[in-house]
Parts: sequence; C-alpha cells; structure tokens
Amino acid sequence: MSVDIQYDQDVAVVSMQGKLMGGPETRLCGQALQNLIKKGVRKITIDMSGVDWLNSGGMGMLMAAYNRLRKEGGTLCLSGTTPGTRRL
Repeated sequence: MSVDIQYDQDVAVVSMQGKLMGGPETRLCGQALQNLIKKGVRKITIDMSGVDWLNSGGMGMLMAAYNRLRKEGGTLCLSGTTPGTRRL
C-alpha cells in the first residue's frame, strides 16, 4: 500500500495504491488522513483508482476519516472507485 498526497488549491488529493485490508499499511493510510485533518485540511479527495482490494478493515479506516472530517466541518470524497471497491 502506498499513499501520495498532492494539493489542488484547498483540496488534498490522496492517491492510494494497493490493498486496503486492515493491518499496518491501512493504519498508516488512516494516520496520513488524520494528520491532514489535524493540519486543518477540510477538503480531501481520495483517488481509489489504484486500490485493487478493499475489505471491512479498509472501509472502517475510510469511515473513521470521513466522520472525523465531518465533525470538523469538512468533506471527504472518493473518486476512481473500481467495481471491486464499489461492492463494499
């Protein structure tokens, strides 16, 4: 799992590559999202086009970031979802 963060004006675009299946890699991705929120980023788009597999552990990490960002008045959007990731 790898994470790349780019900025497009006030939006952080987080590109993820690999499998979001819980475990240490997914925790690191979640930590990267939480760090963006702590820094004051309020608009995050996650590019999922490079994610080949997603399970409940990965979905839980995404939901935790979504809920935290929403409490802070922000928005989180998913883009580039694949048929495999949309099933969840």
